[in-house]
Amino acid sequence: MLREAEKKMHWATEFQHLKNELIDAPEAIQPQACNETDELKGSLHLKDLIIAQLKRDFAETNTVLSTSCPG
Repeated sequence: MLREAEKKMHWATEFQHLKNELIDAPEAIQPQACNETDELKGSLHLKDLIIAQLKRDFAETNTVLSTSCPG
């Protein structure tokens, strides 16, 4: 009978521990999600800078070609 009570107590403790983890999960996940969001924003900003530079380079190349080619 004591063994049964120990098992129940063990599982009650385990259940409470899991319940507490689930309750605390959003707070634990938030910093990681914010960090990943910041990384994505940084990547998108870098992509935008690269695209802008490529557009400038392309426009510059077209200007050089159009002024240097007869016709």
